[in-house]
Amino acid sequence: MNGDFSMATTSSTPHAWTVGDLGAFYTQHRAELMSHASRVLKDQIKAEEITQDALIKFMLAAPELES
Repeated sequence: MNGDFSMATTSSTPHAWTVGDLGAFYTQHRAELMSHASRVLKDQIKAEEITQDALIKFMLAAPELES
């Protein structure tokens, strides 16, 4: 990942992630996460599940990342 969390960290006030922000994050980072998961797991179906689980957990935690 390129570490682009600028949506959450560029201003001094907390940024509330919108559904659009989270969708853009998913779109931007899914392929790279899938690539790593596929390489490690050597199983495409498990890699897809792990990638989705990781991104869902991130999305659920995103509001807490502001602090």
